[in-house]
Amino acid sequence: IAVKFIGNKKKINYKKKKELGILIMNQKEAEKIFEISKNSVGSKLSSYDLSLIENLSSKILLMLDFKNQLIAFLNRKLKNIVPNLFTLLGENLTAQLIARAGSLKNLVKFPSSTIQLLGAEKSLFQALKKRTKTPKFGLLFNSSFIIRASSKNKGKISRFLANKCSLAAKIDYFSLVSTALYGKKLKEQLKNILKFWKTFDMGEI
Repeated sequence: IAVKFIGNKKKINYKKKKELGILIMNQKEAEKIFEISKNSVGSKLSSYDLSLIENLSSKILLMLDFKNQLIAFLNRKLKNIVPNLFTLLGENLTAQLIARAGSLKNLVKFPSSTIQLLGAEKSLFQALKKRTKTPKFGLLFNSSFIIRASSKNKGKISRFLANKCSLAAKIDYFSLVSTALYGKKLKEQLKNILKFWKTFDMGEI
């Protein structure tokens, strides 16, 4: 955005600096760009080089805009089809789980132990072949619940989360009414169990 807006750095001035701050919604960052543009060194760009850079930045902006449209489309679809699983995991993890399973119907058939390891199949087969420790996480490792858990509790939280995902997926698949109420309750349970283990680790129980 900054490259497209500024163009030739020789044309940057105080007015453009303020406008850039509004455009990128960060006045401090605009100040940095302004200072760097004054002190930057390097060979001069020809008008042809500059036009190529501007064209490239335009294409990048179009791709970012398209990405945002896809994310918005994905959000709408998931909220409508799997509101509870979406509430529990967010759009990225929900979409990845369904894609990995092949369909929502397939995901519903999986036990929670399979959901827990979705995305880690290769590691699982290697561990079984070599008779080493099997993995505890798959795609769910990227969940905020597991990220926030302490190292020794990540496995417990992963099992608990997989169980709740299994419930949420079944509710979404078989429910006749689209509602995220169950997803909110399941999310609350996960927050409580995370809080419990944190308190337990601190020796307050």
